Amino acid sequence: MSCNDHDDMDVFVQVRKADTDGRILQNVNGPLSDLKMAESDVDSVNPLKYLGPTGILRHNLA
Repeated sequence: MSCNDHDDMDVFVQVRKADTDGRILQNVNGPLSDLKMAESDVDSVNPLKYLGPTGILRHNLA
């Protein structure tokens, strides 16, 4: 990666894992049966789902 127009850059990443068939794996963080929900009812931006580790890198060239 490069940022030719600026002397700094923020990089946000999320590491995801797929099974042998290429399906993205995820983990539900609570018993959805207690909430009367199915896994398909929970959006992937919800804290009830863990999608993988995330990180932020701040790079300053100055």
